[in-house]
Amino acid sequence: RSVCQNFEKDIIATLSGHIDRIKKYKKIYFIQQDRRQQFRELENGFSTFCSAYNLKSATIPGLEEHRIEKHGLYLTVEDKDLFNIIKSCKQKQYVLGQNIGVISYNDTPFKEIIGDGVSTISTDFQQMGQSAIEMIFNNRTLHIENPSKLILRNSF
Repeated sequence: RSVCQNFEKDIIATLSGHIDRIKKYKKIYFIQQDRRQQFRELENGFSTFCSAYNLKSATIPGLEEHRIEKHGLYLTVEDKDLFNIIKSCKQKQYVLGQNIGVISYNDTPFKEIIGDGVSTISTDFQQMGQSAIEMIFNNRTLHIENPSKLILRNSF
């Protein structure tokens, strides 16, 4: 029994559904340094997506050695990277969703308000729990992929 996420497939499908909006940015940056399997799958999906649409892209481990670039789109996994982007944007007087784009992973209530709203890619955690409960109570053995979606807010 399992309810899981297909990180590689989800990032490709989610970003592909918004390709017109993505193409307004000059380059897409995927920020992540975690080498656990799920994050390698995200990185693989990101690379596949960018190749399929012939987009300029880069994967960077963090923002310590990278200057935030105007008209760049940043995908963040870690909240510390999200905070650093927003802080840098304030210093440079960049407006999220206009001069720079940001999409963060895993929706949380603070992402609705920080930076006037940060777009997120997130699975439906409530549905994931509900599917697991239904399998247990109905004694069913299934493998369910819980899909992700892009929640659009002002940062993208």
